[in-house]
Amino acid sequence: MKDREHQKLVKKRFSEIVSEKIQDQRTNIDVCPGGGKSRNVKLAIDELDKGELAGGLIWLVPRSSLAYQSRRGFNKPNSPFCLGKISVPLKDSWGYVSTYQRFISPKADIYCDQIVRKLSNRPGIILLVLDELHHCSSNVNQAWTKGVERIKNALVKNNIPFHIMSMTGTLFRGDRQPILHIDYKSGKAISHIRYGLIDGRKEGAVLAPEMIYVDGPVVIRHPSGKEKAYSSMAEVPHTHRMKVRKAFLSGQVKSKNINNEIKDSRQFTALYLLNYGIEHFIKERISLNYPLQAIVVASSAATAMGYTSWLRKNYPELRVGLSLSNDEASKWAHAGFKSVKFPEMILVDFQGNQHDVNETITINQSCESSTTFLDDFQLYLNGMPAANYLQEEIKMKSNFSVSENEDYRLLTRGDKVINAFQAEPIDGKNVIDVLVTVGKAYEGLDAPRCKHLICLSRQRSVPWLAQCFARAWRRDYVLEKKGFKNQRCWIFAPRDKEMIDAVDRIVWDHDLIPSNESDSDSEDFVEDYQEDIELKPEDILSEEQQNNYDEFKRHYEDANECEIDFLDSDDNNSIQEKTDVNNQNEHEVDDLSETEDSEDTRKIKKTAKAFSVIDRVIHAYVDDQSKELLIIKDLSITPGDLLKEAN
Repeated sequence: MKDREHQKLVKKRFSEIVSEKIQDQRTNIDVCPGGGKSRNVKLAIDELDKGELAGGLIWLVPRSSLAYQSRRGFNKPNSPFCLGKISVPLKDSWGYVSTYQRFISPKADIYCDQIVRKLSNRPGIILLVLDELHHCSSNVNQAWTKGVERIKNALVKNNIPFHIMSMTGTLFRGDRQPILHIDYKSGKAISHIRYGLIDGRKEGAVLAPEMIYVDGPVVIRHPSGKEKAYSSMAEVPHTHRMKVRKAFLSGQVKSKNINNEIKDSRQFTALYLLNYGIEHFIKERISLNYPLQAIVVASSAATAMGYTSWLRKNYPELRVGLSLSNDEASKWAHAGFKSVKFPEMILVDFQGNQHDVNETITINQSCESSTTFLDDFQLYLNGMPAANYLQEEIKMKSNFSVSENEDYRLLTRGDKVINAFQAEPIDGKNVIDVLVTVGKAYEGLDAPRCKHLICLSRQRSVPWLAQCFARAWRRDYVLEKKGFKNQRCWIFAPRDKEMIDAVDRIVWDHDLIPSNESDSDSEDFVEDYQEDIELKPEDILSEEQQNNYDEFKRHYEDANECEIDFLDSDDNNSIQEKTDVNNQNEHEVDDLSETEDSEDTRKIKKTAKAFSVIDRVIHAYVDDQSKELLIIKDLSITPGDLLKEAN
């Protein structure tokens, strides 16, 4: 493989470290996501080896799946440089790869002691690689930073020379804190080697994405009855953009109110985009006669399960895998299984069997908060290993070495799904075609056959979206060998203002610092009425959309009335319960209930709601020559088309 510009610079820098032209003990590398920064570790070791200085390697990564991926990518047959995993007791190895979390665990001191004993008295220096360094702030009290300092202090205490190589694809923290080991000038992070997204596209390391947006009219309705209409999601002021985002993703119709006999365009917002993206994905697969893959990024564990089930029901020919983290599943589990939202109350397992949520919630309900919950439920939902998956899994594992099989056995169920998604095709077919996830389509997930990413997340953090989008814009060198040098990738997303701004900053390699506008969900309508032109719902909605909006208003008003009735009933019951338990409390409650302050606390804080439908699809292509997003298509959609295609 031909070296990219940043890889050439890494080789040059470490060559000068060997020759002692460079005395600095740190190397900071900022490479765009998908630009090939992981290969720099091997290149640095090769240069150190030329000077007989390759004493060992400690490689820290943020996720266990990345540790597994790093070992597989680095370790080569018959190579003297092989990486082991950190465990107790620690096995002999030239180097080790681990998560940051191990060095803040109760056994952290044991791990450090074992590592320095294994690496002591070696010729040369130890390369300490801090991958995705932006997770560590310069604040020494930050957890992961403490872990890094712990291993550094252990090396210093034992007189083991080391060089720190920090790597990241997003040299910025969401909390705006400075990053560990990074110098700043005028507020901007300084790196020794930088390779931006435009550099990557110029060299062909990453692909120029085609953005496929859906957009449509929005109505913001205030509890007072005031209405403000907008012809596009992008025109909604920032005080109400979170409402629009939620409306788009939720479908605006509660699961219990969905009537499959009624065609309501409020149900087909996120679901339409999902369907549009999958149809596009299937056409491209057929056109190339190649096992392309797709990723669907959901906003929560519940919606991820809903999308997974919808895909399995409507596209049984696709192998759809679901991967969630323990945190994502436990947050959802605490709310209860019955909180599954749009689009499905039916879960479909990996074998295609359908299960009503209300009837299948007995699965390990007693340990919803334990770490075993996720594995047990994903075992059930994914059918892994099940009859139709077991054959593929056996074939996949047959390509693993003994150590790789042992690593695979120890992976969580969610990480096994990721591993299956990354596996090489078997008999020309992917082990998993479509990956549905929430937060795992993120940094380090290397899946070059993925050329479609459907973003149904609430996230609008620019660094987060940059890492997410990078899952689709990686170059597939296997496809290139088949003669497809001009590769393409597609990212599907709602066209709200934050998404447009994020895409603009990402694709043109601007600073990934967020704008001053917040995601506030304020009810203040002042900004709305400062505009010169005000639109009413009838100005932007078709007749069918207007009918849906009238239904939306009825549900909205009924919901407010139900909340008030429920609160009144709840207050009365609460007072009665307290009366029965303790007569002394009765007087206290009566006194409080008669005060003006108490009456205020019983009032419902009504909130504005967003009504959102989609009526157009916009294809925009990143063009580096004009430095613009060129509009390729602007397709109008009627409500009838919307419902027909989504079904």
